[in-house]
Amino acid sequence: MSASSIAIVYSSYHVGLRDHRVGDGPNRIRKLGLIERLEELGAKVYVDEIQPVDEFEGEIGRSFEVLRRTAVAVSKARANISFPFILSNNTCWSGLVLAFLASNPSTL
Repeated sequence: MSASSIAIVYSSYHVGLRDHRVGDGPNRIRKLGLIERLEELGAKVYVDEIQPVDEFEGEIGRSFEVLRRTAVAVSKARANISFPFILSNNTCWSGLVLAFLASNPSTL
């Protein structure tokens, strides 16, 4: 990946359930052509899709695993000098990313 690349961290979850309720929002954004539009603007786009977390117990267990995997995906994007663009359901993920960046200033 290069500095002009965007890593879309695709996290379409609500309470750890894939495409459930507000977790379906990223699907709607994606269907509107976000990736294609970014590519038309000259960006190299990579999609890092968070895989299902069904093996974890309960809403809290699944949700924390989605958060952990999202943090890993952001770390991977930053290590590859790519801008992490997170498509997720709510501000919980934003707080996670801010906390990660604050604790790892070398990734900025």
